[in-house]
Order: sequence, then structure tokens, then C-alpha cells
Amino acid sequence: NNLGFALAFLLAALGITGIHQCHRNLLDLEIHLLGAPRVHAGQPSSVQFVIGSDAKAGRPALRFEWEGLDGLTTSVHGNSQRTVTLPVPTARRGWHALPRLQVSTRFPFGLVRAWSWVFFDARFLVYPGPATMVPPSAATNAANISGRDEKRGEDDFGGLRSFRTGDPPQRIAWKIFARTEDLLVTELRGGG
Repeated sequence: NNLGFALAFLLAALGITGIHQCHRNLLDLEIHLLGAPRVHAGQPSSVQFVIGSDAKAGRPALRFEWEGLDGLTTSVHGNSQRTVTLPVPTARRGWHALPRLQVSTRFPFGLVRAWSWVFFDARFLVYPGPATMVPPSAATNAANISGRDEKRGEDDFGGLRSFRTGDPPQRIAWKIFARTEDLLVTELRGGG
């Protein structure tokens, strides 16, 4: 029975020590946001932050991940800092708030897991994606129009029609294109 008791107390002591060490690995960890570059919609933005520790002992096996996304595992040596870069996917343009960051560790034995949520009061800008269909330039339009008879009037609105090669860019309905991505051109007819 004594060997059984010794094994039970040894496992209990390892478990309690593991819980304490796992918690200590995240205790007083400093995280400072550096920022995120401006990207186009659909491209991931790389958010950078600095993690540091004033403790003499290092901080091994730190896991950083955005809520619901994959992350990375890194370590910080004692009395040092490390720059971490995590990608954030972007699907639409505009200002985006940073999702909450989960910092976790399973150090030293992998039996217990300590974690904490970090909320950054910051946002980053996502530009619209590049246009997939670019209208031809004005020089191309002038060359294509020179052979056609353009006797339309310039006074009254005549409606919208689909874009054709040779239409001047000034007549493109840009607001409709921004909303629906349909390239339409305004037709004008002469008054009188």
C-alpha cells in the first residue's frame, strides 16, 4: 500500500505543481499592440504586437489566436520581448475592430490549460478590392468613336444601357456600379 500512496501523492503533487506553473506562465505577461497595415478587401491584414516578460524565467509555449481562427505558438525568454504577427482575414471594406485575442498555454506538462482573453480597443482600415472590370481609357474611347456617327443629344436623360467599348467614362453610372458592380452608361437625347 505504501507504494500506491507514494504514487498517488506524487501524481497529486505533479498535478498541483502543473496548475501553479501553467498559471504562472501567463501571469504578468505584457502585450502591446503595434498596429495593422491597411489592405484591400479579401487580403489578410497582419496585426503585429509585442509580448514581453520582466521575469527572469522565460515564458515557453504561449499560444496566440484570434477568436475562432488558427494561431501560433511561441516563447519569450526571460527579460526580453518578441514581436508576434497574426493574420486577420478581411472580407469587406471599411473600418474593422480587432477581434478578441486568446492567449493560452499548456506548459509544463500539457495536462492543464490556462488562458486569458485580450481586448484591443483598436481598429484597422480595409480598402475596397481592386476592380475586376476596368473601363477603357479616354484615349481608347476617342480612337473607337472617331469612325462612328455620334449624333446623340446632350440635353435630356434618355435612360441607362449596358457599357460598350468606346463609351466615354464620364457617362458611366458610377453610383450604380459601386452598389451592384453592373457597368451601366447613361444615354442622353436631344431636347426640342
